[in-house]
Amino acid sequence: MYELTIGIHRGTITSRDVEQPESFESMDDCIKAVAKAKTFYSGIGYKIWFAEVQKPDGTKTTLEQNTNYN
Repeated sequence: MYELTIGIHRGTITSRDVEQPESFESMDDCIKAVAKAKTFYSGIGYKIWFAEVQKPDGTKTTLEQNTNYN
């Protein structure tokens, strides 16, 4: 299983939050989930802070990283 963790923020360091990790069958499913989350969160005024996937072999891959708090 691939475990996806997404962090969000609302433009400030103090507005950061992290979703509960979610499991997916493939990396492609994780990529689709990040795209969906990006659309959802931008609609309510948030940005993706980071999206990180832990692969079945234990290695991690960063799909998104945004520390732009402007």
